[in-house]
Amino acid sequence: MVLVKRRLQKLAGLLSEDISLGEVADEAEHRIVSYYEIWSEEDVEIGETDNKGDLDNVSVEPDEFDKEEELTAVDKAIDYLKDAGAVEASSSHFHPGVWYSAYGDSDFVTGERTNESYHLEGFSEEEEAAVFKGVVAPL
Repeated sequence: MVLVKRRLQKLAGLLSEDISLGEVADEAEHRIVSYYEIWSEEDVEIGETDNKGDLDNVSVEPDEFDKEEELTAVDKAIDYLKDAGAVEASSSHFHPGVWYSAYGDSDFVTGERTNESYHLEGFSEEEEAAVFKGVVAPL
């Protein structure tokens, strides 16, 4: 998003220097990247599925309106994960890199079940711990 904004500014003549992807990568953006897996009854029997892939890549960076309401990326991540039903962590104890899972409904015709996993990106260890606490052990 920052790269697009800077390129638009450059096109409008507001910036004179080129912006490289390396510069944008240094600016951490809080994101949630999600993946899906579809499990058939046969997949369950053999213990793996090939039917999987990327689901979404969502920014939870607070915008100006969120900031006015004093919402942080942590607040937005907790809300996003809860709304997605992703309230089961990959570990019962916090550690950096923990992810969250949502187990979907089964298709009663095919017997397939869709599972989703949600991974935090661009969060500090302290922010990840706050998300874990807000999702797994809400007050």
